[in-house]
Amino acid sequence: MGDENKEIFLKVDKLLDKVEALDGKMNWVIRGQTEKTKPMIIDFFKRNKRVAVTYILIDGQKSTSDIAKELKVSQAAITQHCTKLLMKGLIQPTNKVGVYKKDKIEKILHIQAMVEREVIE
Repeated sequence: MGDENKEIFLKVDKLLDKVEALDGKMNWVIRGQTEKTKPMIIDFFKRNKRVAVTYILIDGQKSTSDIAKELKVSQAAITQHCTKLLMKGLIQPTNKVGVYKKDKIEKILHIQAMVEREVIE
C-alpha cells in the first residue's frame, strides 16, 4: 500500500470512529427525550393510519410493490407513505430500489410495538 493510500485509509478510519461516536451520542439524546418524542410519533401515526400500517410492513426485504399488493392499494400510495416516513426520519432506503428499512430510532424507541399497541389496536 502506498503512502497516499495509507493516508486515505487513516482518514476514513477516523471518520468512521467519529460517525460511531455520533451514533452513540444520538442514542443518548433520543433516550433522554423519549417522554417528549413518543407522543409526537404516536400522534403522527394516529393522524396517518395507512402510513402506520406501511411502517409496520417495512422490513428491509419487501419492496413498495410487495407492500402495495399485500394491502391491495396502489404502489403510488405506498411510495407516498414511504416519502412521509423518510421525511420524518423513521425509515431509510436500502441498496435495492423501492425497498426500505426502519431507521436506527426503531431500535432505540421500539416504535413498531408502540404503533401496534396504541395506533393499530
